[in-house]
Amino acid sequence: RYTRLFGQASFQGKGVLSYAGLAIREGVVLPGETLSSSLDLEIHSLATDEMVTTIRAPSASVSVGERRVGRAQSIETMLGRRECMPITYEKRTSLGPLMMGDDLIQTEPAIMSVTDWYCPTEAFVLRTEVRQKGKVERIDTTAIGMDDDAQ
Repeated sequence: RYTRLFGQASFQGKGVLSYAGLAIREGVVLPGETLSSSLDLEIHSLATDEMVTTIRAPSASVSVGERRVGRAQSIETMLGRRECMPITYEKRTSLGPLMMGDDLIQTEPAIMSVTDWYCPTEAFVLRTEVRQKGKVERIDTTAIGMDDDAQ
């Protein structure tokens, strides 16, 4: 609404949090994963198209610890009652040192405890609960399918 972003981002790692092709059953411990990225952006005024500042984050990352699969439970989801398996893990995100124009900003990593509710009948996570700093946020899947535009 006020600015435009131009720039590049790069990512290195494999599908963080992809459960595709994994043997998901009670008691299984899935390996942790890490995604590293960097970004280099210019922020331009929408009104004048003039560059306002730059943002650089050369060493951002998302790390996921070992994921433990728990016992299937019947839960109410946005798609109805389903038998789903809780998969719990610790997730750490970090922007690393961030350059905003000429200013160096030291950012703190965020550490979260996460539970993905994986539902085998859909082969998909229908709910994610994120615990951070004493608060719990819940993310519910409301539909599964392809966009008409994506087909």
